[in-house]
Amino acid sequence: MRRVATGGSARRSNWGSWAAVAALVAVCVGAVVMQRIWRERAQQTAFIGEVLDQHIATLAAAAPPEVISSDRHTVKPWFQGKLPFSFNLPAALPAGMTLDGANLTYLDRRPVAQLLFSIGKHRVSVFVEQSADERAVSAAERAGFHVVSFRTVELEAVAVSDAEEGRVAELMQALRAAQ
Repeated sequence: MRRVATGGSARRSNWGSWAAVAALVAVCVGAVVMQRIWRERAQQTAFIGEVLDQHIATLAAAAPPEVISSDRHTVKPWFQGKLPFSFNLPAALPAGMTLDGANLTYLDRRPVAQLLFSIGKHRVSVFVEQSADERAVSAAERAGFHVVSFRTVELEAVAVSDAEEGRVAELMQALRAAQ
């Protein structure tokens, strides 16, 4: 007696089709995720380059800062009306660090406070701006300069210096604590 097929091969081909669809979806999702990661890295690389360029231009310029003061009560109010946000400066800086002044500058076409500090004989530029959801800067090193950052709900700050990375991080911790 002969057996008649009851649709088992049809079920196997359905499972094969579903597996192929699932694999295709996984590849597409992976491609979208990788594209986003590459785009974010490219944006971060461009932003770090822009921050580094601003810091080097400040070091190379013979002009003094727009506001020259080591007093936080002079520097912070100077930005009122110039920036669409506010920030705080620490009451006391870590040992061996001084506030030298500040500039108003633009990064990625947005107004930014450039705070100028000294750590010993090293200069530090700290760029403070409103948090941008599309960008987060992680620590980096470029051309002998350390880039250290922090982010709060309202602010993002990025420091650039050739000073020891641990000392720059210490400065950034003091600034973050003041927020």
